[in-house]
Amino acid sequence: IDIAIVKIDLAAKQLHYAGAHNEMLYYQKGNAQVIKASRLPIGGDTRKPKEFETRTFELNTGDSIYLFTDGLTDQFGLVEGREEKFKTRRLLALIDQLKDQPMQAQGTGILGALRQWQNGLPQLDDMAAIGIRIPKPARACCWP
Repeated sequence: IDIAIVKIDLAAKQLHYAGAHNEMLYYQKGNAQVIKASRLPIGGDTRKPKEFETRTFELNTGDSIYLFTDGLTDQFGLVEGREEKFKTRRLLALIDQLKDQPMQAQGTGILGALRQWQNGLPQLDDMAAIGIRIPKPARACCWP
């Protein structure tokens, strides 16, 4: 089983990430980083303890975090008459094109591109993605 977990601490301006086979795409100050996951699955042999690395990053206003299941990247589409997987590189390039749009528009763009890619082929696995943009801090308001 694959998983990615993030904890966003806006007060401390920190992002904590741990993943089992599910990497994270992190845009910090406009620069993309693919944060690799541990190569350990969760589950399996429970007699051996597993330790997953937790990575911590400083958050800034406007940073974006993307998590996605392998169902997106493993989805088949037709390329010149042959079936080919969507692959992580294609998803990352698509997110890079959409990164400056509002998150809802990015989701619509990713879903549309994936459906076009499938070209009528059946969905093989669960497909889930989440994108989070770090908001500007709320301003204190003074009551009259």
